[in-house]
Amino acid sequence: MGNHANRGMDLEKTITHKLFPLYEQLNIFCLKIEVKQANGVYLNKSPFDFIVYHDNRMSAFDTKNCNDPKGMAISNFKLHQVKALSCVEAQGGLAFFLVYFSTIGQLELIPVSEMRDIIASGAKKVTPDKRRKTGLDFLKIL
Repeated sequence: MGNHANRGMDLEKTITHKLFPLYEQLNIFCLKIEVKQANGVYLNKSPFDFIVYHDNRMSAFDTKNCNDPKGMAISNFKLHQVKALSCVEAQGGLAFFLVYFSTIGQLELIPVSEMRDIIASGAKKVTPDKRRKTGLDFLKIL
């Protein structure tokens, strides 16, 4: 399946280059968190990919692409990401994972609170769930 380190890269590029310019026209603050690399080695670790500020509220989220029709392994949702997103949530922000299940063409918004429940349940994978389905313009449902 190739490089697992950049599983959310295609979704990140779509958000950064297609969605954010539209949001910026509406005076919605959008920030892509950059991770520094040197010679293929990560110099810093980012807790999530994006910060968006809209309607007087901060949102933070991480993106994932899933190419497995059976779902995405829980191990792809790193503890430092869940902790950081949980801190955003505890301060009144919106915190979630955006997961694109490529085999069925479905984008899902998974709140960090739900991810904590999935992890606590002992599940090995996050499977697609139509109740979490969203479009690329996910701010409409936040």
